[in-house]
Formats: sequence, C-alpha cells, structure tokens
Amino acid sequence: MHSVVGQQVSTKRAIKFLVSAMPLVIVASLLYAALFIKPKPVGASVAKPIFERGDSFYGIAIPSAKTLWAAGSNGKVVRSGDAGTSWTLQRTPTHATLQDIAAWDVEKAVAVGNDGVVVMTRDGGRSWATINAPRSAIANKLMRVKTLPDGAAWAVGEGGVVLHSSDFGATWSLAAKEEDAAWNDVFFLDHQGWLVGEFGRIKASKNGGASWQAVNSPIKVSLMASHSRTSRPAWPWVWPALSWQHTTAASSGRCRRRQLRSTCLTSLGTVRNGWQWATTVLC
Repeated sequence: MHSVVGQQVSTKRAIKFLVSAMPLVIVASLLYAALFIKPKPVGASVAKPIFERGDSFYGIAIPSAKTLWAAGSNGKVVRSGDAGTSWTLQRTPTHATLQDIAAWDVEKAVAVGNDGVVVMTRDGGRSWATINAPRSAIANKLMRVKTLPDGAAWAVGEGGVVLHSSDFGATWSLAAKEEDAAWNDVFFLDHQGWLVGEFGRIKASKNGGASWQAVNSPIKVSLMASHSRTSRPAWPWVWPALSWQHTTAASSGRCRRRQLRSTCLTSLGTVRNGWQWATTVLC
C-alpha cells in the first residue's frame, strides 16, 4: 500500500516538474533555432526588372544600326544589341541622374549628368568608371554630351560650362568661360560648332571650338537641342523647350522659325535605317 502511494507521489512530482519546466524548454528551443538554424530559400530568386516604375531616361546613343544605349535617373544605363527588341541593365558607379549619353563606337561611350558626374566605358558597358572632370563654381549639372571622330567629345551644362575631351573621355578641360546661364546642347560638323541654351541663346564657332561668338536668336525661350540633316549647314536645326520648331537661316543671316509640334524634345538620336530615336517630355 505504501509502495503504491509513493509511486503516485513521485509521478505527480515528475508531472509538476515537467509542467513548470515547459516554458524554459520552449524558450531554449526558440533561442537555439534563432542562433543555429538558418532558413534556406526555396525556389528561384526574382530577378530585378530592367525597366521599373518611375524610371526616366534623358539621353540615347546609337553607335551602330543594332546597338543602343539609354541613360537616366539614379545613374541607370541600359543597352540593346538588337535595335531595341531586348535590353540589358548595366551597373554604373553613380546614383546621380544621367542627363545624356554618347558613344564613339559599340565599345566606347560616355555619360554625363547631375553633380557634374562623368562616367565612361571602354568595354561595351560591362564596366563603367567615374571620370574626374572640371567642376563649375556656379552650378554642376551637365546637360548634354556629344562625341566626335578621333576620340573628341564635348559636354555642356549649367553655369555656362563647356567641357572638351580629346582622348575618348579619359580627361576633360574647360573650353569656355563660365557664365550665369545654362547651355542645353552642343553640335559640331567638322570645324563648325553651335551651342544652344537658356533664353534662346546661341553661340557659334568656326574654329573647332577654340572660340565662340554670340548669334542673334529670334526667340527667348530655352533651346533644348540642335541637329542638322546636311553635311555643311549654314545653321543647325534647333528646338525650344516649349515647342518643337525648325529654325533656319535666310541668305541675309537672319533666323526664321516654323512651328511643327507642341513637344519638349530633350534628346535627339541618330537616324539609323530609317529610324529616328529620341527621348521626349510632353509639355
């Protein structure tokens, strides 16, 4: 009888001990899992999309019939090798907005943008490097970059900045005096060059950019882009910020304009196989 009662008491004590120790066991198990058990992902990871909501692209370069680069917000650069059918995302060393991109060929390209940033590639965009370029004492936003044969390049921006490179963008130098106004585009044909910018301002060079002369403009709105369809124009095509217009020069040297479309044109691409690529912002 006493043996049975003793067994019952021992059983009750064991049960009581287990019940009282259960919270400690649970806490110890959770602590062990947190410290020593690492979760393993199941399934394939989700790839980052090339184009995302909120992306903005401000510049485009077309070094060949099938090769295109586009540059824009957050230092983003994308490239297509099949005339825009598919695109790949390329890593750059900056998060500053890139305002423009230009290329000498399918391997060498340069992009410029906010904070005076200049980045370049020599391997088709597989790697991009930051280039130290002169910075403005007034403002540091480069708006446009253009490449020329033999490794030359020009970049313009706020503060009247005009930069020149003669070694495929590896080094840059100031090519004009700074001023409190922005240049929005630069265009060259042989030794003839043009700058267009705020308040309808135009400057021209006849000696490859060694010196620039102011040109009378018929409009006072900001000019955003310039281009030409002829090999030796008297004047390039120029586009104001608030409307897409065609400005030419009459034989007397005075400019006249003809409105074509109400669109803000931010960048012009080269015509390739009948296609004209451009990045635009609707007004």
